[in-house]
Amino acid sequence: MMVSPPRPELARVQSRLLPQIRTPGSGAERILVRDHLAIGLVVETPEGYFPVRDADLASWSADIDLLLNIAIENLHIRSSSDAWVPVETVPGILVYFGGDGQAAARILLLEELLESCPIEGALVMVPAPDQLLCVPLEGPDALEALKVLLAAGQLAHQVSEEPLSNQAFWYDGSEFHLVPLFSDDENVEALPPPGLLEAFERMTVLAYAMAAEA
Repeated sequence: MMVSPPRPELARVQSRLLPQIRTPGSGAERILVRDHLAIGLVVETPEGYFPVRDADLASWSADIDLLLNIAIENLHIRSSSDAWVPVETVPGILVYFGGDGQAAARILLLEELLESCPIEGALVMVPAPDQLLCVPLEGPDALEALKVLLAAGQLAHQVSEEPLSNQAFWYDGSEFHLVPLFSDDENVEALPPPGLLEAFERMTVLAYAMAAEA
């Protein structure tokens, strides 16, 4: 829940600053994926979160990049790889349960929370601020898990009270790339960028090789 109490001094809220993944256009933000995802700032209060706006930065005489670094460190302190919950019926899919409504922001800590990024990266969806779905691109299970991930992410976006994105994003180990999704009543289709297509080809070859050895 977003609230708007009177703006306190920076020193009083600095330890409660958190990053928030949002759609671009709210101000006081940095772009993560052009036209799709931005990193903003919120302050946690007992009543909920209030967004940090450009006017707040001006009144605090604060640099947004410095505050984002502080916010990400605050998020780091309250995050754990133990919060990943595997989907038992679909091996390969992980869901992050942070318990604070800011699960989507954990994509900023993805490598750390996966305890090392797979060689081919990871595919994620953030249907709402409190949801993070992830398929690490390692092993043959990942290829099948991706189909379920795309459908589940789109459905979660449709039913969310605070929808964020119905698209998928590939983290290649250094940056996020949009994976456009197109859906109808029955299917969800993806348009992977060239680098992700190459990763899929390598994973397919590996899956065949593992099957041949079994």
